[in-house]
Amino acid sequence: MKKIILFLFFLSSVSFSFTKIYTVQVSSYFEKNLEMAVKEAQFLENQGYKEVRVEKINGVFTVRVGKYHSFEKAKVVEKKLEKYFPSSFSRSAYFIKERVVYPVKENVVKMQNPESFPIDEEEKINEEENIILSRETVIKEKNEDTPPEKKKNRIELSTSYEILDPSEPYTRWKNINLSYYRIQSDTFTYFITVENLFREKGEDTTVFTLGSYKDWNKSFYTYTSVSFGSDSIYAPKFRFDNDFNFKFGEGKNIVWTVGATYIKYFDVHKDYIISTGFTLYLKNLILSYRIFRNESDPGS
Repeated sequence: MKKIILFLFFLSSVSFSFTKIYTVQVSSYFEKNLEMAVKEAQFLENQGYKEVRVEKINGVFTVRVGKYHSFEKAKVVEKKLEKYFPSSFSRSAYFIKERVVYPVKENVVKMQNPESFPIDEEEKINEEENIILSRETVIKEKNEDTPPEKKKNRIELSTSYEILDPSEPYTRWKNINLSYYRIQSDTFTYFITVENLFREKGEDTTVFTLGSYKDWNKSFYTYTSVSFGSDSIYAPKFRFDNDFNFKFGEGKNIVWTVGATYIKYFDVHKDYIISTGFTLYLKNLILSYRIFRNESDPGS
């Protein structure tokens, strides 16, 4: 690969400034997109993002931003350029750290012919040292500064023992639940649950549930689920649950829940349930209280 040499154009009234370098590591597979990324960088420069340069040197994708930029503006540049790279670019290869390097003149002539303008030997050495520094530090800094990727899949296994009062006709039973959770995005999670109920008297049954959590904003999310059970007098033929959850407090750790449930059983019975309650999320403890009102048809 031919080296791109930057030449300094000296004017009598120019002042010194510093260049910030943002680096990410990408493989040679993306070299074909580099030309388009360079054109985008040139467009950004014309839009006021001065001194934006895109380079691919020895496996390191480098964006150089002049003195007029803050780190926030560099993130804007990243957003503009990431469309030329796969989605893994934004997740696993961030603009690492802004690093202030050797002084340069404000006026820079790009892509000059070496014969047309001599370069200072000391500045050439500094430039080469910075390229080496980028190659050596990019992996280390990425590992230190990039937060661990959030796990998207989770499996939960739980069990319970329920005592009813009065116990007849349903008696006591044991539950075993197996659930799979999938974080589809930052605002949406769905799950599948298989619940086995073992009664002390009578037949056992299985209930299947499909549900989801949806964040609508920072203070409001919903829970929705549908359930189907095997043929039994106490398992639901069809069940629908929906909860509205409102988060309060400075840390959004207080949740007020308002819920509604509809249950159709395998016989003629139906249940209409409304509920409300509060949940307090502490560092190592969750406290919750919820009250339910059940209207059975037929029944009381």
